Amino acid sequence: MGEESANAHLGLPWPEAYLDLKPLLQKNWGVGNEIYLHHKLSGKSGAAVYTADVTSSDFNGQAILKFDQSSDSKQKESDEAERHQRAYETAPDYAEIHLPKILHTLHHENSLAILSTIAGQGLEFATPWAECSHRKQLSVVLDLSPGLLEGWNAGHTFSEGLRSPQELLWSWLDYRLDPKAGGRIHSFINDACGIAPDDSSFVFEGRWYPNPAAFAARDADFGSRLRLRAVMGQSHGDLHGFNVLASTAKDSPTAYYLIDLAMYENRQFLFYDHAYFEISHLLASREYADAANWQSLLYHLRPFEEQNTAIDPRGDDLGLLELMKEWQNGLMDWVRDHHLARISYMQNQYLLARAAVGLSFTHKMVPDKIRRMAFLYAAANLKDYLRRNSVDWPKHGSNFVLSGASSEPAAAASAAPQKFVAPQASTHRKAEHPPLPEKHSLAVLAFKNLSGDSRQERFSDGVTQEIITALSHLDWLMVISRGSSFAYRDQEPDIARIGQELGVHYVVTGSVRKARSRIRISVQLIDARTGQHIWAERYDDDIGDVFDLQEQIADTIAANIDSQLKLTERQRTQRSSEHLGVWERYQDALWHVYRTTDDHTEHAKRLLTDIIKDTPNYSAAHALRAIILCRDVTVCVTDTPEKDLEIANQEATLAVSLDETDSLPRVAFSRVLMLQGQTELAVDQAEEAVALNPSSSMAVMCLALAHIWNGDASAALQPIDMSIRLSPKGPFHEFKQVMKCMCLYMLGDIDEAARLGHHVATGQQTGPVGPMIYTAILARQERFQEASDIIARLHEAWPGVTIGHLKKNWKHMHPACLAPLLKDLAAAGLPE
Repeated sequence: MGEESANAHLGLPWPEAYLDLKPLLQKNWGVGNEIYLHHKLSGKSGAAVYTADVTSSDFNGQAILKFDQSSDSKQKESDEAERHQRAYETAPDYAEIHLPKILHTLHHENSLAILSTIAGQGLEFATPWAECSHRKQLSVVLDLSPGLLEGWNAGHTFSEGLRSPQELLWSWLDYRLDPKAGGRIHSFINDACGIAPDDSSFVFEGRWYPNPAAFAARDADFGSRLRLRAVMGQSHGDLHGFNVLASTAKDSPTAYYLIDLAMYENRQFLFYDHAYFEISHLLASREYADAANWQSLLYHLRPFEEQNTAIDPRGDDLGLLELMKEWQNGLMDWVRDHHLARISYMQNQYLLARAAVGLSFTHKMVPDKIRRMAFLYAAANLKDYLRRNSVDWPKHGSNFVLSGASSEPAAAASAAPQKFVAPQASTHRKAEHPPLPEKHSLAVLAFKNLSGDSRQERFSDGVTQEIITALSHLDWLMVISRGSSFAYRDQEPDIARIGQELGVHYVVTGSVRKARSRIRISVQLIDARTGQHIWAERYDDDIGDVFDLQEQIADTIAANIDSQLKLTERQRTQRSSEHLGVWERYQDALWHVYRTTDDHTEHAKRLLTDIIKDTPNYSAAHALRAIILCRDVTVCVTDTPEKDLEIANQEATLAVSLDETDSLPRVAFSRVLMLQGQTELAVDQAEEAVALNPSSSMAVMCLALAHIWNGDASAALQPIDMSIRLSPKGPFHEFKQVMKCMCLYMLGDIDEAARLGHHVATGQQTGPVGPMIYTAILARQERFQEASDIIARLHEAWPGVTIGHLKKNWKHMHPACLAPLLKDLAAAGLPE
């Protein structure tokens, strides 16, 4: 019989890296040849972990055999054994059921072996949680999440005095936050992400995020109000899906076992384990997530927040979100049951723990994309923490790219504005300019600093960058990166040449003049093909918060560029006799929608029907069809509101499913939800639309309308004013003014409502709604003759409009808003 056959009973082969340990542990542990390697559990972080059947003088049964390497294996051996012992002594009842017990340890040179027991019926009835089915994972999560707090930390304590958030982060992360002590976080975000470690914020997918590395700086001063009474207890320190073994025995009294306590601490700030388990599973299961998917997951996994249930996540994320939400719920239930009087402290501590584990994974030597995802996880949770504590944090910074390093690391890290050398036009025939893309394209040149002070150049660059970021939300428009467009800085721009060299249809130029407490920004939109100035505007404002001002001005400029470009393309479409593509046909439909008359509206519906027939997956067409139906209901020009809303719901739902990143489908869905009585969800959906495109006048107007239907007129005023500012001459201008009239009327400012209504409430665009609102205002002022005259003209244009008609179309408006309106209309003489 050969050697291989003779040793077959030994099971799995001994790991080659640890062959020199085999004779030593056979001798020192008294096991001889009686070690059977049954199943390899993992090979994470250089360790090799096996289930083993062991027969020795002091133990007979199944155990865990772990091999590892360390430059100081003797110290690591004693540390891990000591940590296991402390875990047992601190919570013996929990440990007896859920933790292993160290049997033997052995070190040799740089190698280490640890043999430990496991509670329960044996490791053949346990599987790493990460390898279990979804159903099994869920059952373990339901036990483990509360078990870590109720069982393992039943004897938890509170810190002496109040602790700063930086103290918690440094306690969890230690040297990782100190580049002088070997921490790699700062160098990674600087070199691979293009973010200077002391930059306050950065921008990802059009949204700002705080820089956790800057926040964690020891000298950051936030005053005493951010200090918290921190809860302390036991921390596993490396709790992931391979360090939790799920029991698979049918009659097992327990659901899980915890292994590998090498990072265990018995006096540490809590919630780190919960956060670590979540992020480790997210990163392992969504390694290939794109930017939109990762941002969506971060949104849906925000703890302590009521999520927008109308915003559906991606289909294959549903199971993942279910697991992680149940994991969070275990912690939240414990907080509510035990520390309701300190719930704000607990919530803040959990958010900080989540920021800490994100930075911990940013520090690990794993693929760069995983580290970027982890850094975004940290930043997203820190943003929630700052928002919950009303911290006024700067909201401007460099662009962050998930899939690769930033294109501008040097510019981001530099204290002075980056100077670019303009590309020279080549005379070689083969160096052709890029062709114009099918998608409409635009470049924003660096705005000129006219302040006479070179130090203000960063401000003008910041304005330009904010405009680029805002325009990047427009999915129909391709925006050239800052790196390319800033190459023309300090030149007198030749728009035609720039358009050819960058391959763009349009170019935006501008200037910034800053003097004392005032700022003036001028901007021009130019057709690079013809040199025609399409639009120009000047903005004057007081200087307050510089970053907020940059953001506000950029949103306004982007919104006007958006509307002006679309108007230009609609006019080009109307003049064109060539074959129109889908986008141009859609713009043609919009042109008719904005005319607002019945004939134009019907023509728009026919155009959209044809577009959908030819291109059934064109999300914007479905969204616009839903918006038209909702508008008919809102302005009371339909006799079948329920039927129309049913169709609109189908169209809006389909539009969202076809494109989750576009703002318009969210607008459509919000309008449908509002008119069908789901007003709180309508507000949430409108807020999501604004988040997707803060420069969209339509999205902001939709948010205002949702607030009105939800009975909160005061909340509607700010977005109405913002929508007007974003598009002061847009197609919905009259309707926005009527909305403002209605808010003022609801809030009891009748005189101002009447002044505004006198100018706009009888326009064609608002249908019968404008006259009705103005009639109610006049009735409240007891100007009944004027109200009666308005009603007479109303019935000439819309003879079927009655109080009953309004009740039918607006039946889901909040009663506190609808009831007074109906009462005043009845007093004015509008028939029932």
